[in-house]
Formats: sequence, structure tokens, C-alpha cells
Amino acid sequence: MDYNKRLLIIFIILLLPIGLGALYTGSQFIIDFLLAVVLLLLLYTLRDKIKLHPFHYSLVGLTLLAHNSGWWGTYTKYPFGLEFDFYLHFLSGLTIGLISYRFTSSKMHYSKKERYISCIIILLVLIFAHEGVEYAGGEILGDGDGVLFRGSGDLDDHDTLKDLINGFVGGIIALGGYYLYTRDKSFSKKRIKPLRAKR
Repeated sequence: MDYNKRLLIIFIILLLPIGLGALYTGSQFIIDFLLAVVLLLLLYTLRDKIKLHPFHYSLVGLTLLAHNSGWWGTYTKYPFGLEFDFYLHFLSGLTIGLISYRFTSSKMHYSKKERYISCIIILLVLIFAHEGVEYAGGEILGDGDGVLFRGSGDLDDHDTLKDLINGFVGGIIALGGYYLYTRDKSFSKKRIKPLRAKR
């Protein structure tokens, strides 16, 4: 069994109590639970194509688990004086940045400059798409719980802008970390291969 498959099973097991609880209480977070499971399965299916590293996959799982913990009211909390939503969008951007860099690093014909430009484009497309879905859901469906409704994570009129900034900053920090880690030119010439468990 490969590491990503183990992570898939672990995170579905961890998400399951939230899903069952949301179903039992009639919470709209049941939608978020289902979306989280679908995203985990989709990324696992694409793991070889996008060169998904287990650490990055674990960050995806943690982000989804943190979001779904909103069923327990975490979006009303202020850890260290900042909105819970602030940390979540930062982590989302960080994760996107890490995954996109590893994916573009597998493209041998990309120069280093093209790689970073591609990562920034991927980052912007995904965080804008995410916020677009959140905003449209709030406008169409109104108040409620979860990603498709306007709720406790949307505290003011500038929430969408703050989420975009937090996600973008997280992604840029991820790319900056990769830049420092890969300053050795020999690294950029190596093709990144998917990590598989030993048989």
C-alpha cells in the first residue's frame, strides 16, 4: 500500500464523524464533508500525473479536516487573536503552492522562470475559483453553514478580499521556500518522480 493511499483512508476516517454528525443534525456541513471526500479521491486518482507527495497530500487532508471542523464552531474562534478563517486560507494557499511547484518541476521543458510563473497562475486560478464559488454560493443560497453559504467564516464585507490575500501570501511563501531549497542548479535538472511504497 502506498503512502498516499494510507493518508486517504486516514483522512476519510477522521472526516467521517463530522459527516455523520452533520447528517444526524441536519447541518449543511454534510455538503462540505462530501466535497472533501470527493477532492481527496480526485487528488489520489491524479497522484501520479501531478506528482503528489505524501506530505503535500497530508496538508490537503489537514486543510479539509480543519475546514470541516467548522461544524463544531471553529469559525467563530480567534486563535492567537486572528480569525480561524485566516489560518485556513493561508494553509490552502501554502498547499497549492507546494503542489503546483512539484507538478511544474516534473516538466523538463520548463525553465525556472516559467515554472514560477506557471505556479503563480495556478495559485491565482485556484484561489479565485474557490472564492468565486464561496461568494456565488453566499449570494444565491444566503445564510447557512459551510462553503456554499454565508456564515460564521464571513465576518465582514471585505472577507473575500482578505481570503484572496491570505491564500496568495501562503502560496508565495511556499514558492519562496522552494526557491531557497532549490537554489542548487542541479536540482532543477532532476525530474521529480512520484513516491511509491516499497513492495
